[in-house]
Amino acid sequence: EFSIDNLIRRNTGGSTGEPLEFYSDLYAGARDNAHHWYLYTLMGYQKGDMIVDSGGVAISKELRAKNIFWMQNNKDSVWGEFCMSVLYINDSNIKFYVEKIIDLKPAILRGYPSFFDKLATYIIEHNIVLDFQIKGINLTAEMCDKFQRENIEKAFSSMVYFEYGHSEVSVYCYTNDNSYLYKSSPIYGYVEVLKEDGSDTCLGEIGNIVVTGFNNHGMPFIRYDTGDMGEVVYRNGGIVHFSKIVGRKQDFLWSKNKQKISL
Repeated sequence: EFSIDNLIRRNTGGSTGEPLEFYSDLYAGARDNAHHWYLYTLMGYQKGDMIVDSGGVAISKELRAKNIFWMQNNKDSVWGEFCMSVLYINDSNIKFYVEKIIDLKPAILRGYPSFFDKLATYIIEHNIVLDFQIKGINLTAEMCDKFQRENIEKAFSSMVYFEYGHSEVSVYCYTNDNSYLYKSSPIYGYVEVLKEDGSDTCLGEIGNIVVTGFNNHGMPFIRYDTGDMGEVVYRNGGIVHFSKIVGRKQDFLWSKNKQKISL
């Protein structure tokens, strides 16, 4: 049904091995974006609010020489008007990241827990008080422990909203209250949590997350083993709530001067 010219080539992050390359139809990304906008509205987002993202974007040497470690996107981008690069942050330049956030006064922050935990520690240690309201902090892509979450929420005086999803556009889970339960979207995909023998895990048990996506009609993933694991506490057909997601790691290289470099 689809010409190769009408498909988008994508790849996974490869955090647990070689990246997987696959294709999606043109509308899969739009359906995924709709879920992100939905989560923002749960935080209180209103059109015009600024979103600041973090990610592995490359910044030119010329800009870095001017202590600029971020790039500007389209104002209406679901990923935020500004994206701060996690590739260059260290003890000597972290103040420029914090100063930029204070200057931008974003309503929503999103991205890696490790990045915002580092900023939070700096803010608390330097007794910095933000003079604007952050409506929510959307954390994704990495594991985040209780101490990191509390550190981030304290520094930014805002609640964390976790997100769990894949490049394969087959599963989307989110949290939206202080129970921090991950709730799967029933219109994004069908979620199973399975034991090694393929049977359903019991409530309270950790199992393999296996998903069937509803969004990518160009190359559907059917009963796809994500490689991740989660502790299931609620199940209604393919709608699942997780008390925690396990299996994703925060991976770093250490430089010779003991600086963390995000992979």
